[in-house]
Amino acid sequence: MSNRSIITQAMKNRIGVNTEPVTYVVETGAIKKFAQAIDDPNPLYNNESSASLTFHGGIIAPPTFLKSFNRWASIDTFKNVYPNLLDGGSEWEYFDSPVRPGDRITVTSKIIDL
Repeated sequence: MSNRSIITQAMKNRIGVNTEPVTYVVETGAIKKFAQAIDDPNPLYNNESSASLTFHGGIIAPPTFLKSFNRWASIDTFKNVYPNLLDGGSEWEYFDSPVRPGDRITVTSKIIDL
């Protein structure tokens, strides 16, 4: 068995480096699809008429919706030798909530360790 690492210097160079920011516009359809995908029937996430009668006044996104935005850009700079990826942990900072259709969300990512 070889002790040779498949982690290259190019990969190591990405550790601790923030990606360029990417901005997404939140869409009602994307919120509804996400709620369906996680099997969450909450009308706040998928029923415009019901959601409009609530304190929020309309559809909002589940808190985990933000995980659907591409944050793997930091590994796109090198060839991935693994067939699957696992998010070993995430840190989220919410400045305003809830997320609503039309919101613009800017995302960055950073590899902490390989």
